[in-house]
Amino acid sequence: MPRGRRPKPAEEPKPKQSVSHRVDVRLTHLDAKRIEQLVNQGHFFSKADFARTAMREKLGAVPSVPEPEEAGE
Repeated sequence: MPRGRRPKPAEEPKPKQSVSHRVDVRLTHLDAKRIEQLVNQGHFFSKADFARTAMREKLGAVPSVPEPEEAGE
């Protein structure tokens, strides 16, 4: 094989990209400080990780509501 030429890797299907949404949350100074302590203690990787985990746990505790079917199908 000529130098500088690399074989093309086999095409692998790309995983679906997740949809990202921004959420603004207002916290008291004490809540923000407590979250920062949890991150510094190593319970979470970052404040964003804490927020994602908290939301997923809260959403997991609430039963999901099925979406209504559209008429005419």
